[in-house]
Amino acid sequence: MIMSNEGNLWKVQWKKDSRGYRVFLTDDPKFQATAKRLDDAIEQLEERVTEERDDPVPHFEWLNPLPHPVGVESRDFVYVLTGHHRVDVENVEESLEKPRCARCHNYSGPRTSVPLRLNASPDGDLPFTQFGGQLCSEKLAQLLKLSECDDLRLLPIIITGQETFKFLELRTRIAREFVAKKEAPSRNAFRCRACGATVVTYFPDEADYFQFVAASALPRPVPTVFAIGSDYSIELAVSKALRQQVISSDEFKNVTTRKIGILDDDQAVPADVFFKISNMAK
Repeated sequence: MIMSNEGNLWKVQWKKDSRGYRVFLTDDPKFQATAKRLDDAIEQLEERVTEERDDPVPHFEWLNPLPHPVGVESRDFVYVLTGHHRVDVENVEESLEKPRCARCHNYSGPRTSVPLRLNASPDGDLPFTQFGGQLCSEKLAQLLKLSECDDLRLLPIIITGQETFKFLELRTRIAREFVAKKEAPSRNAFRCRACGATVVTYFPDEADYFQFVAASALPRPVPTVFAIGSDYSIELAVSKALRQQVISSDEFKNVTTRKIGILDDDQAVPADVFFKISNMAK
C-alpha cells in the first residue's frame, strides 16, 4: 500500500482459473476476493479494503494489467503514468497569465516563466498541482530518461526558498491530445462565458475521450516515453516495460497508471467532435 493525501493506493494482482477470478493485495496475498466475474471480484476486494483496512476510497494499481473493457480494444497501446498526490503551489497567481476565474473557479491561460514555489517537498514521485501542472522527481526522471525526450522541457522548482532539481516541472514543446474512438457517442462539455475555459465533467462516459491517442500524433517508431497534453497540462506515456519497472519498484511512491490505446486516424475522434460544447448557464 502507498499512502497519499488523495487517498490510499494499493498494489494488487488478479489471476484466473477454472473457477473464476481471484484478486488480492500484492503485499498480503491472503487478503483476497474471488468471483466468477472479474468485475465482481474487484468490487468485493474494494469492499473488504474499505471495511477492514479503513479506506473509504481505495485506488488499485494492477501489477498485471487488467484486460481492456469490451469495445476499448486497440492493436497498439502504451501506459500513462499519473500521480496520486496533489501539491499546492504557493505562487499560483503569478505562475499563470490569467487569474483563477471568479465564475467557474478554473485556472486557465499559459504558464509564465516564473518558477513554481512549494513550501514542502512532495509526498510522491509524480505529483500534480492544483492547476493541472505536472511535477516529477529527479530519480523517476532519470529512470525514464526524460532528459532525452525531445517533447519535454524539465524546469527546476523552488522548495522552501531554494531552487532545486530534486523535483522538476514538466512542460511539453509539442501539443498532443487524447482522442475518442469512432464508435463512442458524443458527450457534453461547457465553456465558461467569463474566461473561455472548457469544462469537462469527466464522468465515466466522458472518460471515453481519455483512453486513446491518434497514431498520426506520434513519432515513428513510437518512443518509450512521450507527453500527451499541451504546455504545462500533460501526462507521461510510457512503454509496457517502463510501466512495469516503475510500479514493481518500491522506490517510487504514489504513481499510478492506465492503459491508452493508439488509434489509426480513421478511427480517432478529436475533442471538438466528441464533445458538444455549450456555454455555461449564468
